[in-house]
Amino acid sequence: MKHARLMLRLLPALPCLSVLAGGAGAAVHCVGTPAEFQAALTAAAASAADDEIRMRGGHYQHGLTFDYYGQHADGLEISGGWTADGGDACGAQLPDARLTRLDGGNDHQILRLQNFAFAPAGDAVRFSVSNLHFDSGFSQGTSYGGALGISNMGDLPAQIRVDNVLFTRNRALFGGALYFFAGRGSIHVGGSVFDDNRAQDMAHVYGIAGAHADTLVDVVNSTFGRGRCLPDGAGDRCSVHLDLSSHGRVAVANSLFWDNGLPDLDVSENASVHGEPVRIDSSLLTYDGNTAGAMTNLLSGDPQFVAAGAGDYALRSTSPFIDQGSTSLPSGLLPVDMVGHARVQGGGIDPGALEYTPDDLLFANGFEVD
Repeated sequence: MKHARLMLRLLPALPCLSVLAGGAGAAVHCVGTPAEFQAALTAAAASAADDEIRMRGGHYQHGLTFDYYGQHADGLEISGGWTADGGDACGAQLPDARLTRLDGGNDHQILRLQNFAFAPAGDAVRFSVSNLHFDSGFSQGTSYGGALGISNMGDLPAQIRVDNVLFTRNRALFGGALYFFAGRGSIHVGGSVFDDNRAQDMAHVYGIAGAHADTLVDVVNSTFGRGRCLPDGAGDRCSVHLDLSSHGRVAVANSLFWDNGLPDLDVSENASVHGEPVRIDSSLLTYDGNTAGAMTNLLSGDPQFVAAGAGDYALRSTSPFIDQGSTSLPSGLLPVDMVGHARVQGGGIDPGALEYTPDDLLFANGFEVD
């Protein structure tokens, strides 16, 4: 990836909406190579305490799927962009997802996170993935999600967050980029770009959730572009598909879908609580599903991206969508966008993953990847 005139600020730690419970038992792993990353995942899975994995900026290509198989009610945070500060190899963070690239080489799924915990009531399984770039993942057979698969297979509620992540050129049978499974809890996708992902069905995201009334899936300030179903796919759920039971709730806010196989969003299995519809606010998309959609400030027209055909989804200064986003977000956002811009500038929040900034130098070369 190229970064002409890239200007970023070092942060002691990117402010985030943590899923970790905290406490003296939490371990921090600083990693800079594929082998170190897998070793940290293995150590975290064996631990009954919370773990944080800080990935230094760089290119991670393993040859095999990075794998986490947990059996405890605990939290795992994985984030990228870390660099040395003083004597700490991971003492500061650059808030740019493009700097830490996990590469599947068009050969295998990149990262699989699974938890099978069965524990007393009151506990939860917590996953957070942020500030990373997943590129060229490939999954076939029963491993859904070419880039990232997150599954909570036990009976505990899940807290799953995917924030400020870039997914490009990933492939799978179902869920070209991201797959998640959680019977109950909260699943959040925020501030992320999904570009040029492909699958037989569900080119960008395939999610299964909603066996309990406390389940919420929310997608906020994310951009989905150039998603395609493979030639032999039926193409009736060709971008994002959410499969929820009768207790699931869905909210989509400030998200832009552009040049995908249609429909952009499909929700099945009567995803409602007491008749609550799928809530869509300040977003550009086509919706299909057997649950009614409640539309608020639905956007239309050309968002005027800088170069959507090349995967650059920054808004031009002439975009009619600038400042048109909603501030009523179910589970919040990071204070900066995927490339480190302050999330709210001007008169309001912008829809999509990237906040418009005047005289923006960050996208001189767009989202070019090697």
